[in-house]
Amino acid sequence: MGNVWTLTAQTNPLDLVPRLDSEVRQMIEETVPHPTGNPLDIVPPPLSITVQKPFLIVKPREEEVGLPNLYRRFVFSVTIISLILLTSFISLFRSILLRVYRGILNENILNQVFRDKESIGPFPYLILYTLFFINGGFFLFLLGHQFNHMPWMTDPYLIQLLKCIGVLTGLLLLKHLVLSVIAYVFPVEKEMRLYNFMILAFNIILGIALVPINLIVAYSPEKATHTTVIALLFIIGSFYLFRHLRGLMIGNNYLVFHKFHFLLYICTVEIAPVMILLKLISG
Repeated sequence: MGNVWTLTAQTNPLDLVPRLDSEVRQMIEETVPHPTGNPLDIVPPPLSITVQKPFLIVKPREEEVGLPNLYRRFVFSVTIISLILLTSFISLFRSILLRVYRGILNENILNQVFRDKESIGPFPYLILYTLFFINGGFFLFLLGHQFNHMPWMTDPYLIQLLKCIGVLTGLLLLKHLVLSVIAYVFPVEKEMRLYNFMILAFNIILGIALVPINLIVAYSPEKATHTTVIALLFIIGSFYLFRHLRGLMIGNNYLVFHKFHFLLYICTVEIAPVMILLKLISG
C-alpha cells in the first residue's frame, strides 16, 4: 500500500514540471530579487533577459520642415498682433479711415480732410500712422529673411524687427522734419503742410494694405516666393508713383519756375530714403 501511494504521488498529472534549463533557472534565481518571499509578488524581469525594442528616430527633411520653428512662431505672433491692431483701429477710427481713403483719390476731399484735422486733432492720425510703421518694418523684416540679406541676422528676431521699424520710422520722421523746415524757410508753408498731410494719408492706407501683403510674403510657397515678392513690390511702387503724381499736382506752380530746387528736393527727400531702404534689404 505504501508503494501505491508513492507511485501515485510521483505520477500526478497536475505537478508543474520546470521547462527551463538548470543554468537559466540559476541565473534567474540570482538576478531576480525576492524581498518578501511571497510567490504572489510582482517582480520585474531581470535586465539580462529583457527584450530591448529598437526605436526609429525619423529626421524630417529640410524642405518638409520649411522655416525653423522659432522663426515661424515669431512670424505667426507678429501677424496675430498686426491683425488685432488692424481690427481695433478700424473699429475705433472707421470714419476717419474712410475719409482718408477718399482723400487720396480726390484732391478736394483731401483738402477738406486736411482742414478738418485741425478740429479733430492729430492724435487719431498719429495712432493710425503707427500701424504703418509696424507693418512696414515687418515687411522689411520678411524681405530681409526671404532674400537672406538681413544685416542683423545674428540678433534675436524681436531685435531685428525693432531695428527695421526704427529705421523706417527714422527715415520718415526725418522726411517730415525736412518738409517742415522747407515750409518754415521758404514761402511754401501751405503747400508743404498739405503735402506732409498727403504723405501721412497715403502711408496710413498703405499700412492697412501691408497686413495682407505681409501674410502673402510670410506664407507664400517657397517656389513662388520671389515672383510673389516682385509682384507685391511692383504694386507698392505703383502706389508710391501715384502719390508722387498727386504731389506734383500740389506743387505744379513751383515746378514751372523752380526746376532746380524741385530736382534737389526730389533727390534728397524722395529718392534718398528709398535708396537707403534698398541698401538695407540688399545688405
